[in-house]
Amino acid sequence: GFHVLDQQIEFLDVAGDGPDARAARTLAGRLGLLGPCGSVRFLGPLDPAAALARLETADLLIHPSRREGLPMVLLEALRAGTPALASPVGAIGEALPDGTGLLHVPPDDPDALAAAVADLAADPKARRRIGAAGRRLFEDRFRLERHVERLAEIYGWPTAGPSGGEARAAACADPRRREGRDHA
Repeated sequence: GFHVLDQQIEFLDVAGDGPDARAARTLAGRLGLLGPCGSVRFLGPLDPAAALARLETADLLIHPSRREGLPMVLLEALRAGTPALASPVGAIGEALPDGTGLLHVPPDDPDALAAAVADLAADPKARRRIGAAGRRLFEDRFRLERHVERLAEIYGWPTAGPSGGEARAAACADPRRREGRDHA
């Protein structure tokens, strides 16, 4: 898809260093997309602070995969309000529905991926809409406080104040709650 993308985007930063990085670099070089006037830059692995800074200023995160769990980079893109394209493999399709901060593209379909990138590159309103939906999804499902609230509901923990941490700690310290448990 590099040949299609070269006509649609100003530049593409590729971060990370997966098993296909060498082949991608070779292909980009063969297509003349590398160098000072090239539109593709391979950044290699980034430290967490640099990766987050890139996400916060990126127009789009592109994360095609063949196999995946739930990649942290997609959650970080949601938090940053950066729209993403991802293949709905592993937990991605279930945890991150199409259109809620990211768009799904079929795995192993470079033409579909290139077309989706080109469509979003040409539509800043769609990127903003998808990015805002992603931020809402992150706030609703993935913020640590929301996980704590859900666990409190599931286990019947009391909550006090915004985090409920003090009430849970007091309840866990109550010897009546520990009766009948084997404490080795």
